[in-house]
Amino acid sequence: MIRIQMAQLQSFMLLLSLVFLGAYDSTSSIAAQPELPDSLMEYRAVVISRPLAYGKVDICNMMIVDGPMVGSEVRASLYGVKERIGDGVEFEGRLEPPYYVGGHPQVFVPYWKTRNVKLSLEELSYWQRTKIAALCLRDRLIGNVNNQDDAIVVAMSLGDKSMLSKDTRDLYASVGCSHILAISGTHMAIIYGILLMIFGHRQRWWKELLVLLAIWAFTIISGFGPSIVRSAMMITIYSIINLLQRQKLSLNTIGLTAFVMLLFHPLSLFDIGWQMSFMAVLGIILMNMLVGKIHTSYRVLDWVIGIALVSLSAQIMTAPLSIYYFHQFASYFLFTNFVVIPIVTVVLYIAVLSLISPLVWLHQIADYMVHEMNLVLQVISKWPGASITGLYMSSIQVIGVYIALFALIALAFKIKSISCTNIRR
Repeated sequence: MIRIQMAQLQSFMLLLSLVFLGAYDSTSSIAAQPELPDSLMEYRAVVISRPLAYGKVDICNMMIVDGPMVGSEVRASLYGVKERIGDGVEFEGRLEPPYYVGGHPQVFVPYWKTRNVKLSLEELSYWQRTKIAALCLRDRLIGNVNNQDDAIVVAMSLGDKSMLSKDTRDLYASVGCSHILAISGTHMAIIYGILLMIFGHRQRWWKELLVLLAIWAFTIISGFGPSIVRSAMMITIYSIINLLQRQKLSLNTIGLTAFVMLLFHPLSLFDIGWQMSFMAVLGIILMNMLVGKIHTSYRVLDWVIGIALVSLSAQIMTAPLSIYYFHQFASYFLFTNFVVIPIVTVVLYIAVLSLISPLVWLHQIADYMVHEMNLVLQVISKWPGASITGLYMSSIQVIGVYIALFALIALAFKIKSISCTNIRR
């Protein structure tokens, strides 16, 4: 009993230490943000995202390449200026504070205060130059996007959601499929499976290294978003644990992933995508630990049950955050995932093949499948009660819901342990 109490005390002290370390790291990161100049200044920057049209202005991200703000990313509103990723811009403007913690400073840039220039990136770090080169490569791979079907394929395969219209985003949100529009665990798992098919399933450290190098190269090209990084890190830890022949999918895996990500970028904690992504994976892991893998006499039934459990666990864990941020809940999310996941799997296989193949018809097949999937989703979105809107929760209510949810999960684990003990007796 004393040994158990000491182990619990050690775990609690370790958790407390990590909480204080995270709080210190977050506050230090916020305090380290450069102080914005109060007056108009001239800046030299490189465009790192495709400009999006909002009324009469185009909005894009830029990275400043010299001066006191070197390396900082800004959200620029361009009036009368048409730029592409990788273009150098010299402009005069006043930087405004970001809208939210961890966001980018804002700046309005009219055309009469802007000119195109050739820039040197020597003052940027090696990582920042690599990121810019990867974004330029992704922009060339994307090419021209002619319609929303193209934009959805690009979002699912290369992680660029900038060309998605508001109607498309609203459609996928109303049926509970927003996660399909961002590269997440499902997409990375499919890509990981494709790489394993190429390199073989036999456990060799050099094969795992090649697969991980390919995964991280894809992560960089895809824009290094929070959900992509989380998925890549979990796959990396999964591969290492697999080689060590330890338990592959556990709370320790997701805990280590979250710790490493927040250690390098503490402000990710305030990112909506990061929160939703981790809560979804946490729900899937807890469901897997609680229920385990279900085997029946029919593979199709196993697949149906697996999809249902994964969708249900992820939706339950992300529902409070979805209501808090987006004020809506998709009623038919379970049915929608049965429709979407098989199509997305095939589309990703085709999209990956189209990146390394000159065959144009592969991309046309992917577009056709996405078009048909959109028609199905539009029908589902018109069903009665498909999307319950006007839901509101305060931050205190969200915390209370999660406390109650984790208490129920703990109770379920307790009942399971008692049942297993009685069975052994």
